[in-house]
Formats: sequence, structure tokens, C-alpha cells
Amino acid sequence: MIHHVIRFTVKPDVTEKQLDELLTSLREHAQEVPAVGSVFVGREHGGDYTWSATVTLADLDAYWAYLTHPAHLRTDHLGWPLLETFAMFDVVDDPDPEFGSKIAALHQRRLDENPALTDVISDAGRPNG
Repeated sequence: MIHHVIRFTVKPDVTEKQLDELLTSLREHAQEVPAVGSVFVGREHGGDYTWSATVTLADLDAYWAYLTHPAHLRTDHLGWPLLETFAMFDVVDDPDPEFGSKIAALHQRRLDENPALTDVISDAGRPNG
């Protein structure tokens, strides 16, 4: 099982409408992708970020299906430009020490196959963790 987590704070000039669209898109895109087991989007308390989203995926094939689904790409284009800071990580129950490298390779492959997405992400807020 993979728990894919993104934690973020939006830029100060993001409107309530933009934030609502982003949070709705995060919830809905994960529900549209058949490979997603569950999704949770909510406000953080006690941390360095304002919002978090967690998506569960069964395995690396499900992860790839999630990353490349059109609904996920829509959320990427909507959300990344709004982020001030973010952290993204995965929690897995697989003992393979190379699992993290395999996930990183999926992300790199997605960017290699979608150069326009690279531009969207590179203009996003700064990573913080």
C-alpha cells in the first residue's frame, strides 16, 4: 500500500474561490481515477502547512495510473501555480529499500513524457521538506 501525501500552503493572493476550486479538484480527481483506493483532503493543524491531501494506491502500477490520469493532470495545471510552499512524500508498507527510487522514476517519467507539466511545476512554490 502507498500513501501519497502532499502538504501545502497557498500564495497570499489566492482567492477563496481559487482555493475552493483547488480543494474540490483534489477531492474529485482522486475519485475519478479508478486506481485510487481512497482520498482525504483537509486542513492541517499543528504543522508548517495549511492543507494536506492523502491518496492511497495499491502498488506502483496504480501509482502510474494515478499520475497519468487526465483528472490528475487537470488538478496539476490548476493547483501548482497557487502553491506558496509544499512537501510531497510517500509512505509505503513495502520493505523494498529501492521502492522510493521506483516512485521517483515514475515521477521523472511523467515529466519526461509531458514537458508542459514540467513548466507548470517549475513555476510553483518552493519545496519545503
